[in-house]
Amino acid sequence: MKRIILASFMIIVLAACSQFPSSSGDQPVSSDQTPAPSPVVDLDKYEVGESVYVETADALILESFPLQVNIKITGNLPDGCTTIYQTKSEQEGNSFKVKILTLREKEAMCTQALVPFEISVPLDVIGLPAGIYQVMVYDVRTEFTFTQDNINQDSEESN
Repeated sequence: MKRIILASFMIIVLAACSQFPSSSGDQPVSSDQTPAPSPVVDLDKYEVGESVYVETADALILESFPLQVNIKITGNLPDGCTTIYQTKSEQEGNSFKVKILTLREKEAMCTQALVPFEISVPLDVIGLPAGIYQVMVYDVRTEFTFTQDNINQDSEESN
């Protein structure tokens, strides 16, 4: 009997430690890094969407060379079951567009309260010339400026 109780307890503990998909919704989603590479999703069970409410987007230029730029994004997810799945950024000229893809179990019963999040999305800025760059995260806009070309010194020396 003790073994059955111990085995049941271990199963419950292991299930509680499971990380994907998260449905806690009680804690803000926070990351100082890009979300990990996205696992393959069973589209029969989960919906992939863009269910986010973005409040702020700030460009952070890291002190390195070549320069690196992260976009710090804050906002809210629509309910306790929706999680951030992955981010995507596209560049066209001096503009970047950032999208946040979300994941939600189709049949889940969820808390209907906004869940705050904060993420950092790196942009591919290596090789960009000096100039002003705009970043759009849905309807929120920010910008950053390079006062010099952002070219890796090592690649210049090898040419």
